[in-house]
Amino acid sequence: MARELVVYLNPNDVPATTSPAAMVRATPGVRPGVLMADTVELTAKVESVDLPKHEATLHISDGRSGTFKVRKDVDLTLVKPGAKVFIRTRAAAAIMLEKP
Repeated sequence: MARELVVYLNPNDVPATTSPAAMVRATPGVRPGVLMADTVELTAKVESVDLPKHEATLHISDGRSGTFKVRKDVDLTLVKPGAKVFIRTRAAAAIMLEKP
């Protein structure tokens, strides 16, 4: 299982999504397996920025709020409360069957 979360500070520069959901099966003759992936896209509003902790609190369009650690290479001095951001989260799970 893998999960990734990406927040874009400029909603106008968000790359296009390749596929919102996908399921792939193993080809015939190969060990049975399945890969499933799902992408969710939301917008959020910046409620506050904590510069010393390098965190931002977001109010997400689905009604949730949360405080998120931000990568050190992101300049949070440019992010102001009230700014709109774009969130893309992807979860993927792979199942591979093997003989014991």
